[in-house]
Amino acid sequence: MSKLEEATQYLKEVKLETKKVVYPKRRDTLVTTYAVLVFVLVLAVILAVFDWGLSGLTKMMINS
Repeated sequence: MSKLEEATQYLKEVKLETKKVVYPKRRDTLVTTYAVLVFVLVLAVILAVFDWGLSGLTKMMINS
């Protein structure tokens, strides 16, 4: 089999596989996006509080 035939066969298989792809509905994508955003924001707040607390503890240890 020549390189051209291999490339042609590969592209045919790619086309067949892309027809099998099932994309999520718009609503599912939005719900998942919002869930990720909420999770990231909650985690950011938790880390900020943790950072603030450790920063204060470190300043107290340095000043004493």
